[in-house]
Amino acid sequence: MKQIFTLLMAVLVCIPAIGRQTVDIRKAPGNKNRNDRSALCRVRASHHIKQAMRDQKTALILMQQLDRIIFQEYDTESENWVDYSRSDYLFNASGQNTSATESYYNPESGNYVPDEKWSYSYTGSNMVEMLISFWDSSISQWEFVYKSNNTYNPDGTIASELESLWDGSSWQPMGKTENTYDAGGNLITELFYYWYEDTSEWVVSGKTDNIYNANGSILLTTNYFWDPGTSDWIGTYREEYTYNSNWQLLVINYLTWESAGSQWINDYRDEFTYDEFQNISRVTGTQWMEGIWYLEYKNEFTYNNNFSFNDLVLPYDFTNETGLFNHMITQVSEFEYDGSVFVEIDRSIVYYSEVNITGITTIAAGNARIFPQPASDLITFSWDSRLPFLDLTVYDINGRKVMAQTVGNKVPVQADQLAPGLYFYRLTGNNQTEYTGKLSIK
Repeated sequence: MKQIFTLLMAVLVCIPAIGRQTVDIRKAPGNKNRNDRSALCRVRASHHIKQAMRDQKTALILMQQLDRIIFQEYDTESENWVDYSRSDYLFNASGQNTSATESYYNPESGNYVPDEKWSYSYTGSNMVEMLISFWDSSISQWEFVYKSNNTYNPDGTIASELESLWDGSSWQPMGKTENTYDAGGNLITELFYYWYEDTSEWVVSGKTDNIYNANGSILLTTNYFWDPGTSDWIGTYREEYTYNSNWQLLVINYLTWESAGSQWINDYRDEFTYDEFQNISRVTGTQWMEGIWYLEYKNEFTYNNNFSFNDLVLPYDFTNETGLFNHMITQVSEFEYDGSVFVEIDRSIVYYSEVNITGITTIAAGNARIFPQPASDLITFSWDSRLPFLDLTVYDINGRKVMAQTVGNKVPVQADQLAPGLYFYRLTGNNQTEYTGKLSIK
């Protein structure tokens, strides 16, 4: 019942994972030089782009950093909102989230008591290790519990994740995930293993398959476990995604596998509503029972529209690849349906501070993925940055700016105003270059 609220606000964790489980919702061929002058123009345009990148490397960028989330519940006896937990976040000078600490409120002492901490380590822009610790009040210090280590593909996508448990003296292997991507950089399969101590080997345990449309928007996620008795994959859980004409998420339908009837059956459903600024304003959850959808909960979202998503410094696990909001989220309120009306029961209040970010680790501009190539009427850009929107600038071979607009990750844009030929593009976010490259129009 608290799927959206928990996954969005526990760390404001994983927007694309709206639902009952965390699901990651995550080259232009160049033509040969026609003549020396065209080649010179291309070099000149490329020089301007690289010079802009160099100019931005030392600039400080003023941004809004998410520092704390306070979780409150409504006390019906006192008829007041009371704190029950909070999450605090720390970042390095480049805006990378280095830790997230969760504390619970002790009403007797009036203080917050530390509970869990997530610590993150990076190599460049890649998060390579996450360490989870629990607070041991008897010795007043953090104790290791769990860690995960990521390896990356050359394009920046996560290739594998190794999970380990701390046994008091050393790290012991626990689980492993291997990821497979399609040519557009979409995660199509996650293969899960567990460590079998008796034989000291990895044993496959489950997988998740994702299906996307031509624009790179996820349509279907299916979870399976491996049955060694039948040597077959057995479906367990499925998520179906529906979008409007602008590729905004409208519905996620959650289904479970009914082995008796050998069919997928409805379980839960989340429906999304957006405000005039294209931010998600409400999520309404219903449960399927005896052939009828019954209202169960809703979440309502509040924003400060003076700041866009790209103005924000956010925790590591906070992603927005499906473009559910474009501005600074300040509060999420959760309501339960009591059979006749919605009653507010929980809320989360989000606090920010103004900071200067160097952004050095994100300057190593690479190529975004573009499809189709060559393009004609529509073109789609796909990138691995957690920014859901970037500013696109397109230059012709003479270095003239011929197109400039804001584009969404994996959201198609009109390109029919461009004449056939070769172009250079630049994608920028947070006032710095994220990606550069070439695109071809036929």
